[in-house]
Amino acid sequence: MAAMNRKICFCLLVLSFGCLSSASAENVNELLSQEYKNHVLPLRYPFTHGVQKFDSSGRPLAAPTGPWLVYGGIYIRDVKLSQDALQIEGPRIAFLVSPEISASAVILQKTVKVQIHLDRPLASATEAQKLLDHIFYLNPGDLSHARPEYRRSDYHPEGAAAPLEFSNVTKDGVKPPKAVNTPEPNYSEEARHARYQGNVMMRIVIDTSGSVTDIRIERALGKGLDENAVEAVKKWKFSPATRDGQPVSVSMMTEISFNLR
Repeated sequence: MAAMNRKICFCLLVLSFGCLSSASAENVNELLSQEYKNHVLPLRYPFTHGVQKFDSSGRPLAAPTGPWLVYGGIYIRDVKLSQDALQIEGPRIAFLVSPEISASAVILQKTVKVQIHLDRPLASATEAQKLLDHIFYLNPGDLSHARPEYRRSDYHPEGAAAPLEFSNVTKDGVKPPKAVNTPEPNYSEEARHARYQGNVMMRIVIDTSGSVTDIRIERALGKGLDENAVEAVKKWKFSPATRDGQPVSVSMMTEISFNLR
């Protein structure tokens, strides 16, 4: 009888601990939702295909594939915490004018899922925030990282000189790049149906071979036009800028116009 009572007592303790853990998870989930839901969080790592998976220390579990690396921010719509995972969902975003004005954000694509594997349940919101800080830029001052950026994956500029600003290339013996092939982007069906027009503003880097190696959307338009503009600019080709006859990399602003004729 005593052995049975001890067994019952042990079972009750286990059940109590499970209830406490569940309650703690619900509280942490609620605090995280209050803190981050309906906010923009820039991801520290390039996006991968499918679910963005991380381990319990905040390291990515899969490497991105393809010729371009894509960086940017997520507009958080849902936060789900369980005993063994923290999941954050929301669409990738861009900005109409400035990342400081959240109302100007426009959606670039469907929902992105960020899934963080947990070795043990998170004990507090503070512990969860420390983990998230390894994956996202949590400081509001880092919101500029949310601007969508596309970097050619086979381009490694380590040790190379920083690209010159286009506004300064007319000085110091520098000649600007010349366009060789700049195909126009396609109009998205969504924008065409809505008779939607406007301009996408980008900053691009043209390397010493005349290829575009980096594209950052500075001012978005929405309705699929930004993605179409990026796909077109990836294919642009130039005669490179030169300094004293030698090719140099340059950074410049470019504007893509979408007009229904």
